[in-house]
This record gives sequence, structure tokens and C-alpha cells, in this order.
Amino acid sequence: MKAYGLTVLRLAVGALYLLHAYRLFALVTPAGMAGFVARSFGLPYPGLLGWLVIGAYGLGGLLILAGVLTRGAAAATALVTAVLLARVHVPPHGLRTGVLVQAGTVGLFEYGVLLLAATVAVLTLGSGPLALRPSR
Repeated sequence: MKAYGLTVLRLAVGALYLLHAYRLFALVTPAGMAGFVARSFGLPYPGLLGWLVIGAYGLGGLLILAGVLTRGAAAATALVTAVLLARVHVPPHGLRTGVLVQAGTVGLFEYGVLLLAATVAVLTLGSGPLALRPSR
């Protein structure tokens, strides 16, 4: 029975990454994502990096959802999520008392932490029994 709980977790994590990739592509747009990368990171080739984030979430979410190459997809999406969480969602003054109730951060930081934790759980535990290619 515990293995089926892992399947539910994998399906939820994969679906969330797919939805996030769709939102970044359709609502934020690749050009908007490039601007975000340029402002937040100051790295060269922000357009390419924006597409890489969208692609990592989209392809990673699809692979996790299907249960194919689950651990690799979870590792890639966890890495992207951890970097974005640390660089974008943690306030500039760090994690101090009251950080989760500051204006503008409610829901963003907590969601990122929860999604990262769930992704790491899928990474370490595998895909569960109802996958196209179950992990061992």
C-alpha cells in the first residue's frame, strides 16, 4: 500500500512541474522568462537559460508523471527548483523570524520548499509501482 502512496506523490509532482512549465511558457512567455533570468541572475544568454528552465520543468514533469527516467528527471528538476528557491524566493536578508509572513512572499517560499521536498522524496524513493518504467 505504501508504494501506491509514492505513485500518488510522483503523479502530483510531475503534474505540478508540467503546469509550472505551461505557465512559464504561456503566461510569462519565453521573452519574459529571459528578462527574469537577466534581472535575477545576471548571467550571459538569458534567453537560452529561460528556455532551459521551461524545458527542465516541462520535460522533467512529463518524465516524472509517466514514470520514465524518474530519478534523473527528479534530480534535474530538484536542482533547478533549489537554485530558483535560494536565489529568488529567499529574501535578501535570509531566513529570519517572520520571513514567511512578509508581504509578497506568502505562498511562494512555502510552495517552493514543499515542491523541492516532494521532488527529493521521488528522487530517493523512485517511481512507485504504477509507472511506465518502475524504479528499482
